[in-house]
Amino acid sequence: MTKWGQAIELLRERKGWSKGEIARQRLMEKNQYYTMCRSKRGPSMVVMERLIAGMGYSWADLAQALEEVENPPVVKGTKKSTVAATKKRAPRKT
Repeated sequence: MTKWGQAIELLRERKGWSKGEIARQRLMEKNQYYTMCRSKRGPSMVVMERLIAGMGYSWADLAQALEEVENPPVVKGTKKSTVAATKKRAPRKT
């Protein structure tokens, strides 16, 4: 996932929306959102504008989220960022 995709994901999570909510709000089809999040290419400016505006954010909010993705804050006493520390990992398949 690109840093742009990670920033959009961060905003989506802050909004409290599921990935399905993006589709319910008619901002983007669910499979398109999954593809964008998994892509090595960043979303287009048109797509970013539609997503951030549709979630009620501004370009400044996206820039701040991008800054957090690029320079995550460090949790005191650990070397992991707060973003990495709060992410849940899927169980491994055996």
